[in-house]
Amino acid sequence: MKIDFKAQLKRTERLLSRAFIIFRERLIKRKARGLLFLALLIIICLGSYFRWLEIFELITFDWRMRMRGAQMTLPEIAIVEINDDSLEQIGRWPFDRKYHARLIRVLSEYGVRQICFDIIFDRESPLDDTLISATKNARNVYYPYGRGVDLIDGLKQAARGCGHINIEPDIDGKRRHIRPFIKLEGGSVPQLAFQWLLIAFGKSRKICRFLWTTKADLS
Repeated sequence: MKIDFKAQLKRTERLLSRAFIIFRERLIKRKARGLLFLALLIIICLGSYFRWLEIFELITFDWRMRMRGAQMTLPEIAIVEINDDSLEQIGRWPFDRKYHARLIRVLSEYGVRQICFDIIFDRESPLDDTLISATKNARNVYYPYGRGVDLIDGLKQAARGCGHINIEPDIDGKRRHIRPFIKLEGGSVPQLAFQWLLIAFGKSRKICRFLWTTKADLS
């Protein structure tokens, strides 16, 4: 039996050539995938550096809030407004501190558990002692303050708690977020509402250290 070495050699050459072509195509595909992954990684890094992704997140956040709709409020929480009727009956703003002190006494008589003001009492007045005394007797009043704005002497010591009300805008100028803590007075100061939660529910700041990230704690 004769063996056709030339035919076998050609067949081997065809198989090797086909295998080489397949290997080259696969290698090209792998390189293409690698280049595509590298391009995506570069785009993500550039987007993070130039904060493109943050803008996209803020836009979609607004959409999600609109789709969510209005949320139910708790009936246990009441808001005491200062409106046009208040100005007509009491007079122009700012009101005398005796009205705020009277409000504290009335709310305390009705058994209100916590009283939280969103007014910064940073300027002295003749009736400061009246407000301080009502605050001390109630033992459940919270006051706000912030960077460059502090409370009058004695009011912070008389209050149950105090917290910051600083709100910094996002990169598009809108205000959406509140920092739970900021650096103030050489330490970490909680936001006013968060300070109320910590005290009202008996939680210490150590339990909430998971919020003390760079974004939440520093500014």
